[in-house]
Amino acid sequence: MLLNKCHCLLVTISLFFISPIIYAWNQVGHKVVAQIAYDNLTPAAQQQVNQLTQIISTYYSKQASFIDSAIWADSLMQRDIKTFNTWHYINLPINQKGKHRQYYAKINVVWAIINAQSILSSHASNNFEKSLFLRFLIHFVGDVHQPLHAANLYSKRFKYGDRGGNLFLIKNRDAKNLHAMWDRCFTLSNRKYQSAKAIIQLANQLQNKYPKAYFGQALQITSPMQWAKESHTIAKDFVYTAQYNRPLTRAYQQQGQLICQQRLTLAGYRLAIMLNSIF
Repeated sequence: MLLNKCHCLLVTISLFFISPIIYAWNQVGHKVVAQIAYDNLTPAAQQQVNQLTQIISTYYSKQASFIDSAIWADSLMQRDIKTFNTWHYINLPINQKGKHRQYYAKINVVWAIINAQSILSSHASNNFEKSLFLRFLIHFVGDVHQPLHAANLYSKRFKYGDRGGNLFLIKNRDAKNLHAMWDRCFTLSNRKYQSAKAIIQLANQLQNKYPKAYFGQALQITSPMQWAKESHTIAKDFVYTAQYNRPLTRAYQQQGQLICQQRLTLAGYRLAIMLNSIF
């Protein structure tokens, strides 16, 4: 059923002019994940993803490359296309004496990754469908590694959940809530990393700082739900140690930046492993 909707979805999407991006990990974060993944693809996989990326690039000339296509899924949200909204996250609950029903939607980022992986692997899928879901996969593997894309805090203050930190206010000149701060990786500046060269340099720096050996057995974990549970644990054990409506401490921001760097790098390696397996 999902495959049958691909053409209709893209036709609907392509009618809109794509304007500036809503950030999740922000533009830089998603492009870095894609660049690290691309750097670690086999030649055969690189050839395949290059061909697939170009199929729908006519509709999205500003996101024509494998790296730039990493931000495509967020650009749909900017045009108020709501069909895919729940594909970006999974609200695994964190309970701090919240009394109301705690659940997460069945159509979530884990579901989206598994379905994209299945479509890309299937002989029944045509290249048009694979091109579309390759773009989704690149983006959502990045999203699931952002701690607040896999958590929803229930407490006396947030009886119905804090929407992954979006309702958790902080005092900071760069972000008004906890989710936004983690999306921007604390210090990643979009102005500084506008060029493709800058993205490549940042990806190289992160791979040098965190080579594959750094992650050890974590690279053997291929389950998207396990990736989400990792993010959820980070949110529970660290992210929500922040104080509501207070400035973030310097120590918190420094540790948060390191966690972001590690999650971005790990996401890139894991995406490469998945694509190498598929292709």
